[in-house]
Amino acid sequence: MKFILFSIIFVFGVFSGLEGSGQTLASANTKKMPKDGGGNGGDGYVDEFTGIAWKYYEALVALAKERETDIDPEAFKNVILTFDISSTPEVLYLDGIPKDILNYPLDKIMQLSRPRIDSLPDRLYVRLVAHEVIGSMGLSDRHYERSSPLVEKVLPGFLGRDESLSSVVKDSNLKTYCDDVQGELNFALTQAALAHTHQAEKIMLVGGIQKALTLGNPKQRRFFSSTLKAALADYEAISEDDEIKVFFLRFQMTSALEDLKNFDSIASGRDFGGYIKEVLGRAQQIGGTSRTAKEEVTILARASKRGISILDSSDYRRTTGYQCSIHTLVNVVDVSDDTSMSYQQRALVMRSGLSEAIKDLDTCH
Repeated sequence: MKFILFSIIFVFGVFSGLEGSGQTLASANTKKMPKDGGGNGGDGYVDEFTGIAWKYYEALVALAKERETDIDPEAFKNVILTFDISSTPEVLYLDGIPKDILNYPLDKIMQLSRPRIDSLPDRLYVRLVAHEVIGSMGLSDRHYERSSPLVEKVLPGFLGRDESLSSVVKDSNLKTYCDDVQGELNFALTQAALAHTHQAEKIMLVGGIQKALTLGNPKQRRFFSSTLKAALADYEAISEDDEIKVFFLRFQMTSALEDLKNFDSIASGRDFGGYIKEVLGRAQQIGGTSRTAKEEVTILARASKRGISILDSSDYRRTTGYQCSIHTLVNVVDVSDDTSMSYQQRALVMRSGLSEAIKDLDTCH
C-alpha cells in the first residue's frame, strides 16, 4: 500500500486517467475489480486522494471569492462527498490501456490502481487528483486546461513532504540495503539470461523484482521501490510479445541498478542537472532500439517521470533551470498519453521533447 505519496528518485509512471466523459462501469473493460467492493474505510490510498482533493476545495473557495475560477467549489466538494472511491492492488485497464484511475461519473465511482499510483511522481499525482474530480463534474479538462492553473495553487504544499535526498543517505544501513537489492536484481538478470524461452526469462525477472521489493524497511524501500513497482505495473500492457516484455523489464532493472550504485554521490550533492541529462540520454538511446513505438513511448515517459521526480525532490528545484526543464518534461509525459496521436507520432514528439529538456538543463542557470 502506498502510504507515502512522494518517492524520492526512482519514479517512473505514465500519467493517465479517464476523464469525466460519461463512461459507465458496465461499458469499461477492466482487468479486475476491487476485492473489497468499494468504500474507503482504512484505505491509505483513498485517504491520500481525498486529502489532496480537500486542499483543492479550500483553494477553490478562495479563488471563487476573487472570481478567478469557473469551477464551482460546492460542485467540487460534492464529488468528494458522494463518489464511492476505492483502490485495488491490480492494474486497471480501459480498452486494453492501463490506467492510474478509472472514473465512472454516471455511477459515481472511482477506482485507484495502487501499483500505477505508486509509480507516479508527486507533481503528476497531485495534478491527477484535480483532473479526475473536475472531469467528474462534467467539465472538460482533456488538456488539463482547468486543472493545471489550480495545481499551481496547491502543489508547493505537497512537494518535498518526505525527507530530502541528503537526509535519506544518512541512514547508516542504507548502503547495505542497496547492496542487497543490487545482488537480488543482478542474480535475477543472470539467471534469466540462462533461460531457454522468453516466457521463462520473463518469469525470472518478475520474480527478482518481487523479491527485491520485500527487502529492507519502509524508509529504505522508499528510496528506490517506485521504479520496480512501475515495471510490474506496465510490463504486461506494453506488448503481447514476451521478448518485448523482457526487453522492457531488463531496461527498468538496469536503470534501477545504475541509480542504486550511484546513490551516495547523487544524494550528497552531485550536479542534479547532469544526472538528469544522463537519465534522459540513456532513455533516448535505449528507446531508439525498441522494437515497437509503444515500447519507446513507455520508456521515454518513464524517464521523463524520473526526471520530474529528481527535480522536485532535490535542492535543484530552487534554480531557474528547474523551471525551464520541468515544464518540458511534463509536456513530454502529456504527449505519451495523447490518444489522438499514433504511437509513432508520440515517440517522435517525445524524442524531440527530451532533447529540448536536455538543452534546457544546459542553458538555464
